Amino acid sequence: RQSDRAACDAAIALARGLGIKSVAEGVETAEQATYLQEAGCDLLQGYFLMKPLANDELNEFMDLTDTRQLARLWLNE
Repeated sequence: RQSDRAACDAAIALARGLGIKSVAEGVETAEQATYLQEAGCDLLQGYFLMKPLANDELNEFMDLTDTRQLARLWLNE
């Protein structure tokens, strides 16, 4: 919908104006992901990108992808 696009564009522009990253949560379709990327959204999160994981699956995923190390770097720990 046009009103959804306008809200996304405004939120992305506000984040950019404030010098912070924009994060779209709840991305469920390829169409949404494409639109958000083209609109300049910095980060996407949602079921389209990865299904929710159980705790043991999350730990295995993090071990396999060095996500723990990336998270520590991001948090400056």
